[in-house]
Amino acid sequence: FKIPADDSKGKQLATWVARQRNRYKQHQEGKHSGLEPDQVQALENIDFVCDLNEVRWMDRFLELHRFRQQHGHCTVPKQNA
Repeated sequence: FKIPADDSKGKQLATWVARQRNRYKQHQEGKHSGLEPDQVQALENIDFVCDLNEVRWMDRFLELHRFRQQHGHCTVPKQNA
């Protein structure tokens, strides 16, 4: 899920989400994060994604899966890269 940051509301939400990712990551590392237990639970209830690398990996994996379904193999030509 990507937040459009081309308007003021989008920018505000993107900034807030970035802050929550940082705080949630601190919480996961056992550091003081400033998040209350109910806030952690609320983020977890909506499947909040803290690790954007995980999201990017899954996006690429799904793209490769679709490529394989269309072409029957996973040898993606360099011109598709």
